Amino acid sequence: MKIKNLVITSATLLATLASTTPAMAANAVNGTTGTSDSDVTFTAPDKGALTLLKVSDLNFGSHPISAADETYSNENAGKVSVQDLRGSNEGWKVQVQQANEFKTSKGDLLKGAEITFNGSNAATGTTPATDAAINTGNAVDVWTAPKGSGNGVSNMDVEAGKSSLMVPGASTKLADTYTTTLNWTLLDSPANK
Repeated sequence: MKIKNLVITSATLLATLASTTPAMAANAVNGTTGTSDSDVTFTAPDKGALTLLKVSDLNFGSHPISAADETYSNENAGKVSVQDLRGSNEGWKVQVQQANEFKTSKGDLLKGAEITFNGSNAATGTTPATDAAINTGNAVDVWTAPKGSGNGVSNMDVEAGKSSLMVPGASTKLADTYTTTLNWTLLDSPANK
């Protein structure tokens, strides 16, 4: 008798569960079709949401000493990359400033030398600089992503032969290598919001 009651009780429980299962579905089922919802939520990462991934060197080559004003083109190609995972669609801009005048390892200066930067083939919706004069004064904008652009990973090419270094003829030039440091800064405030 106990086994019979247990079987009947189990069967009743299963029938009750089976009859309530359709009520748990997302939407009512009609015949052989039904609908349900699907969603996903994204949040900005805690760190690295807006990141300058890569910057480019500028190599202006080796040249004979000249007493005339000379302009030398960059001989290397490079890339600048920005990653924007903020999820705000607010845009950004990249600036460059020359840290100091070109100088030798002994500290001899190449006075008055000025870099003119030109970016190209930038990500859709972003604007690379044209003829941006980089010097030891204020930082200059070299790439801008206005509001509504620049999401994900964006790249800008620094093509060989597109940027230049002007060296005044009056500058003292030693038979040596002159270097400077370019400081690249990524800001979350585009110029044209």
